[in-house]
Amino acid sequence: MVSFEKSPGGVPIVERIAANDIEEQTQLVRDIEHLIANEQIEPGTIVILLNSAKEASSLASMKAIAGFPLESTYSRYDSTAKRIFNSTIVIFKGLEAAVVFVLLGDGTKEAEISNAL
Repeated sequence: MVSFEKSPGGVPIVERIAANDIEEQTQLVRDIEHLIANEQIEPGTIVILLNSAKEASSLASMKAIAGFPLESTYSRYDSTAKRIFNSTIVIFKGLEAAVVFVLLGDGTKEAEISNAL
C-alpha cells in the first residue's frame, strides 16, 4: 500500500495493483466488508469510480458486494441507501462520499492516474 504525496487530510490514499479482474474483485470485496463491519461505514457512503462503463470493468458481473446491491449513481446518489454505488470518474467525482474506490483498469498510464485523483 502506498500513500500519495498529495493526499488530502484524513485517511491517506491507498494504491493497490491487481493482476486481473478476479484479484481486483477479491480486494474490493475484502476492503468493503472490512469498512462496513469494522469501521462503521454505511454502504450508501461508498462509491466505486470507474474510468470506463461498468460493463467494461472488473465489476461487469457483480450485482452486489458484501450483501449490498451495486447500483449506478446515474439514477440518484443517496448516502442513506442500503446499497453501494458505482459511476464513472467523468460523471461523479465522489466528493459527497465518505469512501471512494477508483478502479482504473488495464493500460492506464501514471499521468491518467494522477489526473483521476
